Amino acid sequence: MHTEAMDPTHRVLADVVGERRMQVSQWGPEQTHPHGTGHPHDRMIADYLRELVDDGYGRAAAGGPDGYDGKLGPTWREILLEEVGEAFAERDLLNLRAELLQVAGVAVAWIEDIDRQRAAGLAYVENGASVPEAGPIGLLPILGGAR
Repeated sequence: MHTEAMDPTHRVLADVVGERRMQVSQWGPEQTHPHGTGHPHDRMIADYLRELVDDGYGRAAAGGPDGYDGKLGPTWREILLEEVGEAFAERDLLNLRAELLQVAGVAVAWIEDIDRQRAAGLAYVENGASVPEAGPIGLLPILGGAR
């Protein structure tokens, strides 16, 4: 259902609708699970994740790299983790819903950025940065070992 007339957000949301339809066909129209949020340690984790994002903005203000691709500011990974951490810390259902909308919004924005990078000829992620071609990526770099 992608058309050129659709703006980037609507294209991504159409993909999300398609994913939800696949989930409904696999698991049924209503999934009910415990929320699993609001544990005392979740607030501590959310605060730590917020510090990571704040550190990223601090790096940007100081003109320093983020440690992955030399760009300034927090990474998408840090931003999404912070939003997920906030959702995990919530006990109130209305606040939980609002936090999950923020998670969804960040995920959509990240996908839009991926789509822009793909349109610019970037195809893979290596060492946290988008690159045009795949390199020899394996588990050793992830685990901190040499290539």
